[in-house]
Amino acid sequence: MPNRHEIDKDGDLILQLSRVGLYDAEDEVAEDEASSEDADEKLANYEQVANDELRVSSKVLALNSPVFKAMLGGRFKEGTELAENMGSPEPYSIDFPDDDLEAMTILCQILHNVYVSERPKPIGLSRLASIGDKYECINALKYCGMVWIRD
Repeated sequence: MPNRHEIDKDGDLILQLSRVGLYDAEDEVAEDEASSEDADEKLANYEQVANDELRVSSKVLALNSPVFKAMLGGRFKEGTELAENMGSPEPYSIDFPDDDLEAMTILCQILHNVYVSERPKPIGLSRLASIGDKYECINALKYCGMVWIRD
């Protein structure tokens, strides 16, 4: 059963993320210099890892990110299904298999004004910057980034 992180306990959206990002799996396979069959098998195993879930507010994401706004409020499949799910007591779920769990968790905490307990390590900051760029919400990360760098 996936771990659920309640970033917004009243949130209408569940983001499903892999515990081990595909990028990490690809890096590890490259380091091992394994045969092609071994590499494919190792990647398949990483892809089968159980998902963690982030419960968030679609409105908060859409207000802070034009990418989420288009995805969740427009004519994309996710937006129409989210709108159809609005009366349901259960939040709508979307898979984000390529996004880093730690980076997406921190991004959602920042966007929802939830306290981030500790400064991410440099690799975490790099992934956070990458995810912020992907979803076009770097401006929301600037203040936290300045505080973390100063500390």
